[in-house]
Amino acid sequence: ERISCDAVVLTPDLPVAYRLLGRGPHRPLRLRHSPSAVILHAGTDRTWPDLAHHTISFGAAWKGTFRELTRTGTLMSDPSLLITRPTATDPALAPPGKHLHYVLAPCPNTEVGPGVREWKELGPRYRDELLAELERREMPGLGAAIEEEGLVTPVDWAAQGHAAGTPFSVAHTFP
Repeated sequence: ERISCDAVVLTPDLPVAYRLLGRGPHRPLRLRHSPSAVILHAGTDRTWPDLAHHTISFGAAWKGTFRELTRTGTLMSDPSLLITRPTATDPALAPPGKHLHYVLAPCPNTEVGPGVREWKELGPRYRDELLAELERREMPGLGAAIEEEGLVTPVDWAAQGHAAGTPFSVAHTFP
């Protein structure tokens, strides 16, 4: 249905907005999407007291990993990770003695990196790699402490309608 109006405010991803409007962008350069993310949600029977509510665990290969995420389309060889422990500030979010953690690992979007089909097989393997990396860094014993978990990959973001399998929309670049 067509509705007459003076203005329209749209808040979905930009490609979705263009699709709803029935036209494409008038841009000199095509849109590039931001990197995506893998998120591991973990309910554990313990925590690691050195973790704050939010902890960023930086890898040493900072510049190289951005190239991997945005240009070569490969997973970070030395990942930088956001670890969130909401029970650090609100213990009531989990049963007594239990803790919530989630780990966000940036990854390539499905345009430059593995596609949706590849992620279906890659997701569980990457989950294991992330656990091994976290156990080496600041969370020894994490794998054994997990009682409940959920894994979100670019497959899930794409299934929710996010273009290029990324929840972060288009890249924030000058073009």
